[in-house]
Amino acid sequence: MDRECRISSLEGNQHWFRRLFDSSPDPAWIIDGNLFVDCNDAAVRTLGYANREEILNVHPAKLSPSTQPDGQDSFAKAEQMMALAMARGLHRFEWLHTRADGSEFVAEVTLAVVELNDKPLIYAVWRDTTERRKAEQAAREAESKYRLLFEQASDGIFLQDEKGFIDCNRHGAQMYGLTRAEVIGRSPADLCPAMQPCGRPSADVAAEKVSAAMRGEAPRFEWQFLRADGVAVDAEISLSPVEVDGVTYLQAIVRDITERKRAEAALHESEMRYRSVVDNVKEVVFQTDSQGLWTFLNCSWKEVTGFAVADSLGTLFLDYVHPDDRQHNQELFEPLIQRKEDCCRHEIRYLHQSGGFRWIEVFARLTLDEAGNIIGTSGTLNDITERRRMEDQVRQLAFYDPLTKLPNRRLLVDRLNLTMAASKRSGCYGALLFLDLDNFKPLNDTYGHAVGDLLLIEASDRLKRCVREVDTLARFGGDEFVVILSELDADKGESASRAKRVAEKIHSALSEPYRLTVMPEGRTDATVEHHCTTSIGVAMFMGHETSQDHILRWADMAMYRAKEIGPNSIRFHDLPA
Repeated sequence: MDRECRISSLEGNQHWFRRLFDSSPDPAWIIDGNLFVDCNDAAVRTLGYANREEILNVHPAKLSPSTQPDGQDSFAKAEQMMALAMARGLHRFEWLHTRADGSEFVAEVTLAVVELNDKPLIYAVWRDTTERRKAEQAAREAESKYRLLFEQASDGIFLQDEKGFIDCNRHGAQMYGLTRAEVIGRSPADLCPAMQPCGRPSADVAAEKVSAAMRGEAPRFEWQFLRADGVAVDAEISLSPVEVDGVTYLQAIVRDITERKRAEAALHESEMRYRSVVDNVKEVVFQTDSQGLWTFLNCSWKEVTGFAVADSLGTLFLDYVHPDDRQHNQELFEPLIQRKEDCCRHEIRYLHQSGGFRWIEVFARLTLDEAGNIIGTSGTLNDITERRRMEDQVRQLAFYDPLTKLPNRRLLVDRLNLTMAASKRSGCYGALLFLDLDNFKPLNDTYGHAVGDLLLIEASDRLKRCVREVDTLARFGGDEFVVILSELDADKGESASRAKRVAEKIHSALSEPYRLTVMPEGRTDATVEHHCTTSIGVAMFMGHETSQDHILRWADMAMYRAKEIGPNSIRFHDLPA
C-alpha cells in the first residue's frame, strides 16, 4: 500500500490520533514495514529538510550515519530496535541521527506499538539529547568540583537510595530545619504531609515520580514538605538517577517556591476578580455562597451544561454533580472547607440538561470576608469531556484486546504485579490459570476466522461470569486466556482447592454448546452448534517469591500437561495430579 493510501486510512478512522500526531512539539513518525511512512512538521524541522516527502518511505538507517556510537551497523541495529518494540509494545533507546546538512545529533527515541485500523504500527517519538549529553560530559569532567558546588548550591540537593536519604547539602538540611546528620537515614515520607495540595496521597505521587525518574524521564514537579516545626513549605523538585561508585541513586534538587507561590496566588486572585465580570470566556466562571448556592455563572454555563443561567442561580451546585460522584465531590472539597488547602482542583462529572453528563475540571478557592470568615467559593469549570474521551481511547488501544474487550498481555502483566503486591501484604496465596480452548482450530479451519471470533467473544462472556470482580480475566493471545485469582487463603492447600473450584466452574461454563451464526457467501445465514472444551494449567504464588515470567511459564507448562492428559483437564504446576 502506498503512503497516500496508508495515511488516508489512518486519518479516516483516527482523527484524534492525527491531531495529536501533528501538534506534537517533538519529532514524531509512523513506521510501517520498517519504513517511515509519515512524520509531523517537527520531524521535518529537526532534520532540516524542505518537506516531509524527502524523508518518507525510507528506512530509519537512511537518516543516520552508517554506524552507531557503539560500533553497530545502523541498519542492523534499527531492525533490532523495531523488532524489540513490536515484541514488547514499547522500547526506548538513544540513537545518532544525521541532519540534511550532514551534522549529527543524538536523540532519545521512544517506539510504541499502536493499532490503527486493526494493524499494528510503530509510533516513534524523538527527543534531541545533544545538549543533555554535553551537560553530562561536562559534569563528568567537573567531578572534582562537584562537592564544592554541591555545598554552595542555593537549592537543596539530596541523594537517596531505597531506604532513605544518604546525603544532602547544607542548604537542603536548612530547608527542613534540621542538621545534615538528622536528615541522613530518614525517608522522604517522614518529611511531608499525608496528602499533597493536588488531593493525592504523598506516597502515591512520590512513587510515581520516582518510577519516572528511574526510567530516565527526569520529572520536574511541585511538592509540599514539612519543616521540623510542622510548617508546610511549597517546593519545586527535579528528580534524576545518578551513578556513584557504580551504584545508582536518586538525586533530588529542591527549590523553595513559597514566595513564588504566594505571588502566583495573589496574581490568580486578581485575575479571578477580573474574569468574574467577563462573560465570554470559554471556561465557566462561578461563585457560590457559604451554603453552596450559585451566586454567579457566566454564559459558558449554558454552553457546557445546557442549563440556563437564570434558572440555575440560587440553586445548589451539588444538584448538578452526577449522583454517583456527589459523595466523592464532597470529600474532595473537604480539605478546602477545613482550611487545610488553599485551593481545590479535581475532575468530576456534571449533569447535562439533555440527560447525559460532561466531564468537568473544577478549580475552586474560598471566598473570605475581611474577618477571614468563609462567605463562599469562586473558581472555574472547564469542560474536559473530549480530552477524557481521547484518553480513554488511547488507554483502550494500549491495554485492551479489541475483539473481546478484555485486558491484553500488557495490562495483564500490570495486574499480576498488583496482585503479587497484594498477596505479599495480606499473606494470602494467589493463583494464575492459563486456559487454552480445545477443538478451536477445526472451527476456524471449517468456517473461517469470523466464526472463530464469535466463539472467542462468547467464551470471554462466559468466563466473566466465572470470576469475581476483584479477579483479572485477560486474553493472552489466539484462543488462550488467563485468569488471576487474588487473595485466596493463607493456606496453600485451601487456596489450591478454591482455584480448582474456579477452574471446574470454567470447564462447566465453556463446555456448554456454542450456537454460532455462519454467513456462507451467497447463501442464507445458518447456525452451527460447536462443542469446545478447555485445558487449564494452574500456578500458585505468594507475594514476590518468584517473578511474573516464572508464574506465567509454570501455568503454561501445566496447561500443556493438562492437554496431554486429554480435553477438559486441569493440572497444577507444583501439586500432585
